[in-house]
Amino acid sequence: DVSLHLQQGSPQQIAKLLLEGEADVGIATEALAQYPELVALPCYRWTHAVVVPPDHPLATSGEPLTLARLSGTLSPGETLRIARGANVVALLQGADETGAPPSPWLTTLIQHLPAPATPRTLQARDTVTTPAGRFDVVLTGDLHGLDRTLSASAARLA
Repeated sequence: DVSLHLQQGSPQQIAKLLLEGEADVGIATEALAQYPELVALPCYRWTHAVVVPPDHPLATSGEPLTLARLSGTLSPGETLRIARGANVVALLQGADETGAPPSPWLTTLIQHLPAPATPRTLQARDTVTTPAGRFDVVLTGDLHGLDRTLSASAARLA
């Protein structure tokens, strides 16, 4: 007789079930290197991809994706931080727009436009597990940078 019971949980919960003898086999979506008493056997490859529209600069150049190319796509005020544990692997920042400097009065006007209440800093985070390890990726956007970019664009048009 074979009996099959499925339980769902985080990789840490799965490891705990295995270590406590509550499960015979576990399937986890990330490496469990912090559990040396378990043996992890790779059974499939998990792939992450950068997805952009066909006319995006990252898609049209035909060059391999590098941190330098990725940095060039960040807007002023945006920061992309990639860390492995406590070690920051890459810290990329969007360059301020060159050309016409932002107009102080246009920037003030833009900041006072009626808009829904939005925090001045927005953040998106994700964890990516690769054969090289687990990485925390955080994209932070500063709306002051957006205000300056809009102001500089309006100054050029004026």
